[in-house]
Amino acid sequence: MGVIVQTILALKDRYDYVLRTSIDINTGSLERDMENLVFKSFSSLRPLASDFHDAVHIPNGEHTSEHWIAIGEFIRWKYRERGYGSIYDESSYSSERFFNMIREYGEQLTGHVNLGKRSDFGRLVELTKSLKPYNELVVSLEVDPPIMVHGHRYERSHEKFDTNHFVKILDRLVKVIHVRTAEPRTVVLMKVKKENEYVYYPEAIDIENEAHIGVVEDLMDPFVALYGKASKELDRTKLHNEPLTTEMDTLASAYKVSKCLT
Repeated sequence: MGVIVQTILALKDRYDYVLRTSIDINTGSLERDMENLVFKSFSSLRPLASDFHDAVHIPNGEHTSEHWIAIGEFIRWKYRERGYGSIYDESSYSSERFFNMIREYGEQLTGHVNLGKRSDFGRLVELTKSLKPYNELVVSLEVDPPIMVHGHRYERSHEKFDTNHFVKILDRLVKVIHVRTAEPRTVVLMKVKKENEYVYYPEAIDIENEAHIGVVEDLMDPFVALYGKASKELDRTKLHNEPLTTEMDTLASAYKVSKCLT
């Protein structure tokens, strides 16, 4: 096997790891998946009550206006005491509101659920309140020793009638890199300030953008370490939540099977 082929394969394995891990550490996606599972778990218990009625009254507060949480076939919220209001659904906005509502008012709702499902509803509330949110993390890594990276930028010629572009080579000495798990495809480079440079700015690169692939190659090993560090930090939350979500899914599956058999 030639040297070039070996180099390409070595880079590919590490680059694939970075791309794969950038998906796995996306806290926005992890949070949405968890909220959707919570919604579907409670939804599997439908119908929740034999009659529609108001269950929780929420008065005016600093961060909320007066509204009611009602229960019947499922759970609804409304701003007027009369009427049916709006039902929670599977949209990301609604699932997020449902998740937060259960964590705050789920215990008050439990007593309004039909007796045969009350225990399981209460257990789902307990599990939901025990879940840890996937909050955004900012993970940093010092590049020691700093690495010189090479890139390019296309700029228009200053000649009046020349519409061609030329490539300007940019060399930067990178000292620190960091990634936000809310935008895990973007890595920010903190560069060493040049002599006589009054101020310098961090540079953001997209790991999937072809224009940045040269910089990614230069920093491949630090990138692997950075994404590995982010993955380990998120593993603590994942390991805490996985047994809870597994129990929720198991409980909900029993109701889904029961409905299929009737």
